[in-house]
Order: sequence, then structure tokens, then C-alpha cells
Amino acid sequence: MRKKYILIILLIILIGGGIFWLSKQEALPLEKIEDEVLNLLENLKQETGIDFPVMVDVEFDWLVEKDKEMERVTIQGKGFEAQGIPIEQYVKIESFLKVHGFKADIYNAAAGTISGLDGYRKDYLVCIIIGGATGYKEAAGQWIPPESDKKDVEIKCGQGDESIDPIISKEEAIKRFLAQKYQTKASAINIDIKQETTHYVKCNVQVLDEFAQGGAEDKGIFLVTKIDGSWQIIEEIEKYNFSEDQTIITKNNDNFFIILEANPTTGYQWKADFESDYLELIKREYIDPSSELVGAGGDESFNFLALKSGQTEITFSYLRSWEKDIPPIEEKIYQITINK
Repeated sequence: MRKKYILIILLIILIGGGIFWLSKQEALPLEKIEDEVLNLLENLKQETGIDFPVMVDVEFDWLVEKDKEMERVTIQGKGFEAQGIPIEQYVKIESFLKVHGFKADIYNAAAGTISGLDGYRKDYLVCIIIGGATGYKEAAGQWIPPESDKKDVEIKCGQGDESIDPIISKEEAIKRFLAQKYQTKASAINIDIKQETTHYVKCNVQVLDEFAQGGAEDKGIFLVTKIDGSWQIIEEIEKYNFSEDQTIITKNNDNFFIILEANPTTGYQWKADFESDYLELIKREYIDPSSELVGAGGDESFNFLALKSGQTEITFSYLRSWEKDIPPIEEKIYQITINK
């Protein structure tokens, strides 16, 4: 009987110990996050030389765009504040964040005559800086002129999660990119997407003129591509073929590209048949998909050199090379005109 009680006690101890261990394992990520925020703020304090008081727990809102609508995400974190710091030290705060990989977030920024707010983000670590003019009110409610060479500052930092990732359409992302190029608002950009693949978008672009009663200036046809998460313009669009009639006009000794959607995980790939007297295949390249989903497809780029003037064609067949006597599941024929 005594052995039975001992076994029961040991079992209870083991179960309790296991529960305690699991609870500690779940708590570790939170502690690690808190340490990261604490280290960030301590390093900021040291590198800027600002005499911040004791750090405190804070809670603040972080604005996120979810398909053209703004949502507030509550962030738990740490922060501190200081009054009457020199401008020279205040500007060091922004420099510190940029040096450590933070980028300004346009949705978490506001300017005012008395105070302003700036938001910065690095992955899921976010910070807001609230800077205000140093001054106070008299009994009559009038502002005493603030000291122009000093500022009050409040800093709050915390760790978010996937909820702070903005969700916007491809069209909206391209509009914002083009708005930066033309130094205007995204709402002033009109794009008409003609064709697209996984990485490339061909579109007509117009910039609205707000002072011309709805008039718009045509900027022409653009080919934009996403590289390392950012949209970029490919300037020499005539070298890339996206036309529905699959017709390319080029010049002797010029290069041109043809880009086709492909997914090698299925075993299929494009085979190009062409006349070697007229064309030379300079480079063939597979472009990985931007999606991290297993089995996602990308694009295959073919770089050709025109060897002599005349008319020729390229036949692309989408097939599995080891399957004999089986027709391709897709075929594209491009008509090539090579001028002198």
C-alpha cells in the first residue's frame, strides 16, 4: 500500500513539474520580446545622451491600413519622456532608429503647431516619438512662447505581430510607388493594368492635375516589377513583350526579352524553338515567386539577340522533357520583326 501512495505522489510531482515547465516555455517569447524593447530603449538613452527618467510600462495605438481602411492595433511596451531637451539631442533619436534599421511609417505620423508624432518600424518592433514645444500656460490661458532650441519628448516602443502588417492591393501599391516618382498623392495616379505575371505588371499611367478641373497627363506605358519587396520601373519597356498578339518589333543587334509564367515544381518548363540564323538565346533565367507558399509559380525570362533583319518566329512549348510523344499543355508563338 505504501508503494502505491509513493507512486501516486511521484506521478503528481511529475505532472506538476511538466505543467510548470510548459508554462515557462510559453512565457519565454514574451520575456524575450520585453528584453528586446528594454535593450533598445537603454541603448537609445546612452547613444543620444538624453537624461531620461525611469522607464515605465506604456500602451499606445499603431495605425495599420487594411485594404484602404485604417485600423488601430494596441501595442503594449515600454517608454519614457523628458522635458526641455536640446534640439541637437532630439534629432539624435531619429538618427538612432534609422541607424538600427528602423524605417518611418507614413500612417503613424502627424504634424501640429504645438507637437508632432513620428512612427518607426523594424519588422514587428515599433516606436512612436511625440515631440512638443517646451512652454506652459499662464493663468489667463495664454501660451508663453516656447523655447525654440528645446523640445519635450515622449518615446514609446513595443512589439507587434502579424496584425500590424498592412494589407493593400497590388494596384494600390503601384499607385503609391508612382506617386513617389511624380511627387504627388496616390489618389492622383490612375493606372490601367493591361497585363501581368507573377512579378511584372504592364500598365498605362496617368497623373491627374488637380488644378486643371479633372484633367490628366498621360505618362505612357510602364513595366514595373517587384524586387526585394519593393516596386521598381523597368525603363526600356519596348524590350519586354507582354502584347496579347505576341508580336515583337526590334532592331538588328538589339536584345529583347520574353517573360512567361512558369512553375518548375510541376515538372513543366518552356522549350523555345527558333531560327538560329535570326536569333540567339543569350540568357534563360527562372525568377522565383514572391510568395512563400510551397509550390507557388514564378516567371521564366528569355533574353534574345537579333542577328539580322527579317521576319521570323519563336515557338514556346510548355511540357515535361521526359514525356515523349505527349503534346505540350500550352503553346505560344511569337512573331518577330527585325529591322535594320
